[in-house]
Amino acid sequence: MIGRSRLCAWCRTGLEAAVKAAQALGCLFEQRPLSTPRSAPPGAGRDQAEPWMTKQELAEQLGMSQRWIEKQIHKGMPTQRFGTRPHFKESAVETWLRIEPDGTG
Repeated sequence: MIGRSRLCAWCRTGLEAAVKAAQALGCLFEQRPLSTPRSAPPGAGRDQAEPWMTKQELAEQLGMSQRWIEKQIHKGMPTQRFGTRPHFKESAVETWLRIEPDGTG
């Protein structure tokens, strides 16, 4: 939220009215000063430690061809596209391969 001292009187009045209306409806969350950092939700940093792998890197890691990886993508292998290129988290792929009955062929 913008500091109230930086708003003109008209905007400050509108902001205060909006805050009161939201409070009346119970829509406002706990307000914190702008300088207070928000804590991350539990487990939020886990994905950041594991890098995204390209199709070529995943194929080399698994000892399979890139074409095999493409076939597995069509079967539902977990992937995230950055632009048009698929990227993978090794842990998600390994979990999927353990669960997927056709993951090996």
